[in-house]
Amino acid sequence: MATVDSDSIDLGGTYWSAQLDTFAALESGDYDLVVFRVGYAGGKTLLGSDWIHQTAIQYGGSDNLVMAPDYQKGGPATYKTFLDRLPGDDTIPAAGGDPENSPIVEDYNRNERRLTYINGSIARLGSADKWNRYAGSEFNAIWCDEPAHYDTTDLYDLTEMLTSRQRTHQGPNVMLWTSTGAGFDD
Repeated sequence: MATVDSDSIDLGGTYWSAQLDTFAALESGDYDLVVFRVGYAGGKTLLGSDWIHQTAIQYGGSDNLVMAPDYQKGGPATYKTFLDRLPGDDTIPAAGGDPENSPIVEDYNRNERRLTYINGSIARLGSADKWNRYAGSEFNAIWCDEPAHYDTTDLYDLTEMLTSRQRTHQGPNVMLWTSTGAGFDD
């Protein structure tokens, strides 16, 4: 868990052993891609959300990507949980809140789907519906939620392109997939 400045704001929560093993793999520097695959309610979205928040705070000025199958599917699950895992109250816009209520958020641009942290780091709320949408970008951390639901004809191209976008100087330069598998050939 990360701590923010002198205010000692804790990020994250209590995790079970498979989540802790995943955090260790993400932090090891040994992998370009780490997969956390468990059943429904196994803590996938919580893990991905906390990892992006912790990475953004740890690496000031970093650019991070939160990816859902598409913007519509990302809203009620991925993005909602991501914003809910921010410290502070009423941080979910769809519930009448504002991410800027969090002490670690400087700005939230709903139209550009961009959250800016107090240290200049950014988290982009992305969509996998166009595989080359992020070509030319560089990301410190990429979290792909439910890639088994991405367009499987583009999943290889998307993964190859995103992996090549992980080339920042400060790291961690790793992609996290969280998935149930849902019976698809991921």
